[in-house]
Amino acid sequence: MRVCPYCREPIVLEHLVRKPRAKKAKASTEKEKQYARKAHAERKLRVLTHYGWGKSRCIECGENRLACLSVDHIGGGGLKHRKELGINSGSAFYSWLEKNGYPRGYQTLCMNCQYIKKEENKEV
Repeated sequence: MRVCPYCREPIVLEHLVRKPRAKKAKASTEKEKQYARKAHAERKLRVLTHYGWGKSRCIECGENRLACLSVDHIGGGGLKHRKELGINSGSAFYSWLEKNGYPRGYQTLCMNCQYIKKEENKEV
């Protein structure tokens, strides 16, 4: 036990000792993760189908693998637009598109066609 060097009274350190924290509950169960993945895939399919002229495919080359497809800003500037909205994930962007009634100015492209478009149009 420590004592005060001036008055020689014992120093109580209980308030300085860290108490063990309660264990945090798991962020989510496996079932919740599966539900979230399924909901994301369904939302992505709806959005890509809308902007792919009724089919979930690239409007340039016809690629239809969901993992290869994404939404493209027709006029460019997608990164800037998403930053303005405070959106940093594809899932959040798909939700925003749905909540805003599928606004004009977007199209479904595969990553290859999107890259080619970016290079040809000198988009940033």
